Amino acid sequence: MSHSIKRTLPVALAILLVSAPASAEPASGSFELSWFDNALSLAQKFRLVFTTSSKTDAQSSQGSSYDSVVAADAASGSLTGLAPLDAGWKAIVSTASGENAAVRTGTTTGTASDVAILRIDGSLIANSYADFWDGSLVNQMNVTEDGETITTGKRVWTGTNEDGTSASGEELGSAGGSRWQTGESIYGQTNQTDEDAFNKSESDNDNEYRLYAISDVYQWNGELAMLANEYEPIGEVHNPPSNMVPEPTALATFLVLMLGTMMTQRRLRPAMSRS
Repeated sequence: MSHSIKRTLPVALAILLVSAPASAEPASGSFELSWFDNALSLAQKFRLVFTTSSKTDAQSSQGSSYDSVVAADAASGSLTGLAPLDAGWKAIVSTASGENAAVRTGTTTGTASDVAILRIDGSLIANSYADFWDGSLVNQMNVTEDGETITTGKRVWTGTNEDGTSASGEELGSAGGSRWQTGESIYGQTNQTDEDAFNKSESDNDNEYRLYAISDVYQWNGELAMLANEYEPIGEVHNPPSNMVPEPTALATFLVLMLGTMMTQRRLRPAMSRS
């Protein structure tokens, strides 16, 4: 290697590493969740909830019918439209086919994967599954997939008691109740934090109301969020956007300084030998 190349190499490395930006802008369309830094500790696991903008009737007795509604809203919402956040959502409903809300959403009290539940804007809903189903929420579940706050009480189909069990005879898709022609089911209300959040009253199944949605389990990783300003499901492999440059490390800075010192010493040796 020529002397000119040797002298140039440390300078080029220094420019490449030191000029790298300390952080990068989030990818276009991403949802920057700045509240994570204050709301969650490193590696904390949690689940998210929102209330759908879309409405549906309660005539189906299959939970998958309601899952498709919440999944469609999640995928189109401005807060959840990025993969992998458009996957894994379930409707918080109990149905006449024998599904109850706690079991079908994996939020049964005492479940090994018990985690906190947060509203999609970061507000705490419950500290645990037991807290979620104790008839007293920390905050209202009144924010949509687009981050819009529902300021007045809106009806939400649940078919569910406040403890997550099925409202017997009034689950979604039920033909029971006093309205024998269409059946009736239980609904909750978005401006409530007590038992009325899930079990306010009953209504005809052919009426169209909103749904509550709950995500899979997610994990907060401070380093990944610093790079990409996004969160990801447990086990998901994260690849930062291609336009992002990592922050220079202490090791890289040390190497640059060492190379610079070595080259300086090389230039001084001939001068010292001639003196």
